[in-house]
Amino acid sequence: MLASIQKIKNINVTNSVHSAAIVQAGAWQAFAPGNVFKVGDTCVFVKRGSLVPDHVKGIFLEPYATYIRERNSFLICNTLLCGDFSQGIILPLNIIDSNVATSLKTGQDVTNLLGIKPFYKSDASKSCIIELQDNPKLNAILKKKKYFIATLPDGIEVTIQNRNLQLNIISDEVKTSPYITASLNKYIKSKNLLSKMNNCRCNISINGYFCGPGIGSNIMNLSEHSFFVREITNTDLNIHLDLTECLRISLKLQLPSVHMEEIGDNFDYSLKDIVGKSRGRLTNGSYKKGIIVSAADAFSQKNQKKIPVFKILNDYYIVNEFEKIKNIENPICM
Repeated sequence: MLASIQKIKNINVTNSVHSAAIVQAGAWQAFAPGNVFKVGDTCVFVKRGSLVPDHVKGIFLEPYATYIRERNSFLICNTLLCGDFSQGIILPLNIIDSNVATSLKTGQDVTNLLGIKPFYKSDASKSCIIELQDNPKLNAILKKKKYFIATLPDGIEVTIQNRNLQLNIISDEVKTSPYITASLNKYIKSKNLLSKMNNCRCNISINGYFCGPGIGSNIMNLSEHSFFVREITNTDLNIHLDLTECLRISLKLQLPSVHMEEIGDNFDYSLKDIVGKSRGRLTNGSYKKGIIVSAADAFSQKNQKKIPVFKILNDYYIVNEFEKIKNIENPICM
């Protein structure tokens, strides 16, 4: 759901220089036209990563969105402007035909109604980790907890389990790609992973990212395939192991962990600051894909709650990947 009907809960800051307001609509903070809304008004909230078509042009979009000529649309990104932070954009309800608008309810999806498309292919359905954009409350849930921030690898998410002396691989991409299947099986065999996992004191499940040549964009420029561990679960007890134990087992299995950018005892990032952490480049100069933010303590699944963890994609990485695809589809003739 890229665009939805929301109620405005709060109007925090007015940016007089750019005639914009920072307002709270549902769970999201976003830019809105100044002096247009009041608390309680109904609006249209459009998420980051959305392409808003030309027919909405001129209604507050141009100063706060990037025009993508190849798509005849405006791209909505996480935006920092004059110190203000926005997770999307808020537009007035009058962009929808009045005969239709009167029947719409708060929370209703209007993505198709407005002709809005995703800028990039989301892998949310294939991932154990939700993107912060889809549930901003996760940032508050993680407050005051032990945490880690890791670089999000540019590969495919895979879960490897050992049960009854056999390995079970869970990944949609592995199922549909003979190349990835063969590469992962070869990697597992080269690491003698089945034997090492069976030598652990309990049955475990390893979640991580399989990366390397022919997988994703390989922005790390890996010459060989590798598996980066994010999380390890004791499947006998249904307990997510704490970070220290995960790193200890990863070392025992001779598997690298995801790159730790920061480990702390008291998570206290604002939405604005944690999104800022998702940006930047790798040491080779490529834009990093984003970050993973997770609680670092052990966590039991028996209480039917999910471990506080989310990912944030780097806007610059997304745009850069689009440029690569565009140049491949439309090569420049010299």
